[in-house]
Parts: sequence; C-alpha cells; structure tokens
Amino acid sequence: MESQKKHLRHVMLHCFKKGNSAKDTADEICTVYGSGTTTIRTIHNWFKKFRAGNFELEDEDRSGRPETTDTDLIKTMLAENPRYSVRETVDATNIPKTTVHKHLIKTGYANRYEVWVPHLLTETGLINRVSTCDLLLQRHERNPFLERLVTGDETWILYQNVHRKRIWSKENRPSTVAKPGLHPKKVLLCIWWDWKGVMTYELLPQGDTTNADKYCIQLDQLKATIAEKRAELANRRGVSITTTQDRMLRWL
Repeated sequence: MESQKKHLRHVMLHCFKKGNSAKDTADEICTVYGSGTTTIRTIHNWFKKFRAGNFELEDEDRSGRPETTDTDLIKTMLAENPRYSVRETVDATNIPKTTVHKHLIKTGYANRYEVWVPHLLTETGLINRVSTCDLLLQRHERNPFLERLVTGDETWILYQNVHRKRIWSKENRPSTVAKPGLHPKKVLLCIWWDWKGVMTYELLPQGDTTNADKYCIQLDQLKATIAEKRAELANRRGVSITTTQDRMLRWL
C-alpha cells in the first residue's frame, strides 16, 4: 500500500513538471490505475506543495505521540511486569485505553491465565534434574530397579461423567448439554500398580476418604497381593512401595 502511494506521487510530480492540470492528471491516473485511485482534491494539494518548491514525496510528521513510541512504552511495561492490566497500563503511560488495547492485539499479546506447574526450576535445578534422570536410566539398564517399584495413588470416580462431543448440524448450531453440578456423586478409588499392570484396588463407600487406618489395611492387602501375583518380588529385598505424593516430594 505504501509503495503504491509513493509511486502515484511520482506520477503526479511527473505530470506537474509536464505542465498538466490537476484534472488531467486525475483523469490519467484513474484511467491507468482504475477509477477511484485518487481524487482531484488530493492532486491539488500535492501540486500546491510542488509550486511552493517542496518536492518531498514522503508524508510529513503529524502532531501527537508517534505510534512507535506508544508501542515501545507498552512493551517496556509488560517486560517489567506482564501482570499489568489495561487500566494499570493506561494510568502509567497516559495512553488512551482503546489505543493500549489496539497495540496489545497488534503486537500479538493475549491476556491468559498462567499455567500451574509443581515447581519453578532455576537453570541449575533444571540441569541437575536432567542429569539425575539420565543417571537413573543408566542404572536401570544395568540393574532394572524400576521393575521392583509398586506405586499407589487415589482419584475420585464420578457416577456420571458428562462429556461434550462434536455433532453435525445443518444450521451450524451446537447442541446443548447440562453442566455438571458443583458437587457430583463420586467415590474414592485407591489403586496400586507396578510395571506389569494393576495389582489391587479398592472403591471406598460414598462419603468415605482414606485415613491412616485404611492406609495400613490397604498396605497389608497389598503385601498379600504381591506374594500371590509377584512372588519374585515377595521373596527378595529391595522392593519399594511409593505413592504419587512420595515421588513428587522426592523430585521437588
């Protein structure tokens, strides 16, 4: 767009030096480049500049804050603190709210919630974690200790788990489905597994949650299940029973 505008201004300057009138120049440009490409008023304004001895074809600087300055200020603020809201940015920079929002969208910013992660790692912590994982994999190749791990976890099981699905519709209107309640009917599943699969599980009665007594009973049941299903583990030392919480604390 800018290159075409500059090209048309060169054509206007050429016609001006040839001695053409503004009307003849407008007719010639519209005939070559299409109707509505320019107007006689625009050509009059450029011819007025040419008569004054100003043959600069670039747009003159306009009054007010340059757009690039606004964008730089907004980027600087977000670099310091990406949690600034539009209103806080307006109060700090004195830029109109609509202008701030326009620049944010134009520069590719989107207002989203942050993603929860278990732990923010430093560069040193990240390197240490990668190194530890690599050492564990090398150890597992020499001595498959992961095959001796038994893991336990708990999760809530809903009686009715409603899923939204895509459907074909001629009118391009999505179907409606009732949103699940805030307190759906559910039970707690306690499950234990190793690398071969599930070893044992228990569905607690509705309203019950795990406690120390239930946990000890489950461990006794798990010990009997290991002796029955994994005799090679029951008859040797070094069998490790872990929970998800144990593994998270160990790695964090």
